[in-house]
Amino acid sequence: MNYDTYFSLIFSTAVAEQLSPRIVGRVGDEVTLPCDNVRDYQDKCQRTSWLFVGSGNTMSILLIDRGQIGENTNSKSDRLSVTANCSLVIKNVTVEDVGQYTCRQFISGQQQGPDSHVHLSVITSEYLHHNVFSSNLMKFILLLLSFSHNISIFTTIADGHFSSHRTVCCYCFCF
Repeated sequence: MNYDTYFSLIFSTAVAEQLSPRIVGRVGDEVTLPCDNVRDYQDKCQRTSWLFVGSGNTMSILLIDRGQIGENTNSKSDRLSVTANCSLVIKNVTVEDVGQYTCRQFISGQQQGPDSHVHLSVITSEYLHHNVFSSNLMKFILLLLSFSHNISIFTTIADGHFSSHRTVCCYCFCF
C-alpha cells in the first residue's frame, strides 16, 4: 500500500480569552518560558513558583517553589533553572516536557494576581525541523502562532486515515 504523508499545521484561535504564549522547541533544545506576571524585582525569584501539567494529565507538578527547584521534579530537576526575570529555562527538551506551564506569584505566602500560562510543544520530526521550521515559511507560521490557541500536527495517510491530538481547526496549512 502506498502511503503519502502530508503534514498539516492546525491552528485555532481563542476569541474571547487572553492568549497564552506558545513555545515550540525541538527535542534536545533549550527553551525559555516567559513569566508575564512577575511584579516587582525579586531576589532569586523568591516570590515565583512554576507548575507543570503534562499533556493528557490533570495533576500539576510543582517545578519551582518560590525560586527553588521543587522536590517532585524527577528527571527534570537537573534540566531546570530560572532567569533573573523569573522565566523558566528547560535544557535538553524531551517529549515528556510537552504541556502547560503556569507561573504564579506569591507575597507573604498568598497568591498575588492571576496566573501566567505558557504552552510548550515539542517537534520530534527531523523532516519538519529541516524542511519546514528552517525555511522562510517559519516566519509566517510564527506570526500565526502568536495568535494561536491550540496547535496539533496531523499525519494524513493516502487512504484517508489520520492520527492527531484534539484541536479545532480554524486555519490549515499543508505542505
